[in-house]
Amino acid sequence: MHRSYKPLLFLTLLIGGLSAAIAAGPETIHHQLQVKLTPLKGQLTVTDRLTLPRAVTDFEFILHRGLNPVVGESGISLVTGGRQMSGEVPVTHYRLSSTTPFKQATLNYGGVIQHRLSSADDDYGSSRKSSPGIISAEGVFLSGAGFWYPQTMEGLVKFDMTLDLPPDWLAVSKVQVAWTAAGRRLSPRMISI
Repeated sequence: MHRSYKPLLFLTLLIGGLSAAIAAGPETIHHQLQVKLTPLKGQLTVTDRLTLPRAVTDFEFILHRGLNPVVGESGISLVTGGRQMSGEVPVTHYRLSSTTPFKQATLNYGGVIQHRLSSADDDYGSSRKSSPGIISAEGVFLSGAGFWYPQTMEGLVKFDMTLDLPPDWLAVSKVQVAWTAAGRRLSPRMISI
């Protein structure tokens, strides 16, 4: 019996260093992500509880432009670094700053991620489509290249994630765990791709 899921959501977390992060060491940033996806509007809403490897007074990161982060803790300020980088994915540079060292901070942010599919030809005469990130009624694909979560260019990344999905949607992560909209965990063998 073949079970059909409409539509199928591929949430591929190609976070820089994610594969190695499973066995991460002391220089690991941990993201506790609560993600709500609204495909019909092309939007995501995220609460990210960051845990840093050590207490700091400044923490710099980049995030997809237009996601408009807000800090959840008093005593920690968010400063826009002034550098807006363009390219396939526009990003903004941010800095969390405090007079007192902190090891944890919560960021709340959200917005639209809509990058077109582009084609790339391979050496065998065929092509494949890719995107750094797209949220639409037809499906969702989010990769680390879409800067949908705060990124630094140093160290490893580890994450835990809770997804809020529309009814009848299924999420698949690179770590081969799947969730239904009701939050039920599925066995990978129940997923047909």
